[in-house]
Amino acid sequence: SPEAVEARSKLADVYRQLGLFSDAIQHLEQAVLLHQKAGRIPEALAAMKQILDLNPDQPGTRIRFAEMAAQAGQSDQAVAEFREAASLLKAQGRTDEFTRVAERILYYQPDDLTLGKELAASYLDRNNARAALARLKPCFDANQNDPAILDLLARCFEQLGQPQKSLAVLKELCRIYGSTGRIAERNQTIQRALAM
Repeated sequence: SPEAVEARSKLADVYRQLGLFSDAIQHLEQAVLLHQKAGRIPEALAAMKQILDLNPDQPGTRIRFAEMAAQAGQSDQAVAEFREAASLLKAQGRTDEFTRVAERILYYQPDDLTLGKELAASYLDRNNARAALARLKPCFDANQNDPAILDLLARCFEQLGQPQKSLAVLKELCRIYGSTGRIAERNQTIQRALAM
C-alpha cells in the first residue's frame, strides 16, 4: 500500500527516533505529496513542517514550506519562513537565490523599506539599475531625506547613464549631510559629483 499516508508518517517517526533522518525525510516527502494529491493542505503543511524540523539549515526546504503556506493562505507564516530562508541564503553567499526570496517577501510586505534598500543595493552591485530603481521608488516616496536611499538613487541614475539626475541627487545629499553636520560625508559626496 504505497499510498498509505498514516503508515508513511509513522515510519518516518520511527526513522527519526532511530536517528535515520534522511530516511525519515524521504517518507515525509512522500506523505506531503500524497496529502497534496488528496487536497489535504493542512496535513501536507504539517508533514512539511516535520521535514523542516529535521532539516532546518536548508533554505530550499524553508522556501517550499513558505510557498505551501502561502498557497494555504497563511501569508504571515510564509513570510516568516521566507525571511529565514533569505537569511540562510545571504549567509551562504547565494545572491541570486537571496534576491528571488527577497522579492517574494516584498510581494507580501511591500512596505518593508529596509529590505527594499538592501535589494536595491544588491541589484546595483550586479549592474541591474532598472530593477534597483523599481525597489528604490517606494523607499524614496516614504523618506526623501534618507542619505542611504539618496546614495543608492545617485548610483542608480549613474548606471542608467543619466548623470544630470545623478548630480541633482548628489546635490541634495550634500545639503542633507551639511545640515546634519556630517562634513566628511558631504566632502566625499562633493568629490564624487566633481568627478562625474
